[in-house]
Amino acid sequence: MRIPDAVIIFGAGTSLLLLVQQWRAVEWRIAVPLAASGAVGVIPGVAVHALLPAAPLQVAIGGTTLALLLAVVVLDASRRPVHEAKATPPLTAVASTGVAAGAVNVVAGVGGVPLSVFAVLARWPAAAFAASAQFVFTILCGATIVGLGVVGSFDPPRFTAGGWIGATAVIIAGTAIGPWLARRTSQKSARRVMLVAAGAGAVASVVAGAADL
Repeated sequence: MRIPDAVIIFGAGTSLLLLVQQWRAVEWRIAVPLAASGAVGVIPGVAVHALLPAAPLQVAIGGTTLALLLAVVVLDASRRPVHEAKATPPLTAVASTGVAAGAVNVVAGVGGVPLSVFAVLARWPAAAFAASAQFVFTILCGATIVGLGVVGSFDPPRFTAGGWIGATAVIIAGTAIGPWLARRTSQKSARRVMLVAAGAGAVASVVAGAADL
């Protein structure tokens, strides 16, 4: 089984649980077009997944993402301190981010990375991004499962009963601790954590792809 298949299933469950908790903070004017364009992006992602070897693509996506994250960190650090953005970002930026997130979510299971880059560049407030991302992830993971299932490429995890119980327990614990930590974390620290998490996802994609080469 490819690692992203399990990641996508558990990601969908986690995002849905968090969305139930945080739906009041979702910024729908950005989340809806992001999710819609992300669902569209799943289509080319499925095509690429079906036609090309997954391992080289994971390495390429992970490496490109790391380079992009580094550029974002440098750009963000060079900016003057300003208040978080209030205006809606351009629809073209939202749509392109969603398409990229949908495509890489299929190939490498790291759909959150383009969203994190978008959030930093658009200076999306951490609380609104965290809640909105759960809606987007739920749609992306659902569309990815359906898309891979249609072409017969989806391989669900084959865990024992104990494995399912353990995984569920970890997800529930995470969805309980995450919001608690978020309320005690500053905007600056939350942005740093988000970038570190995105970088970790990119590294995991490179490692997983390299292991299968």
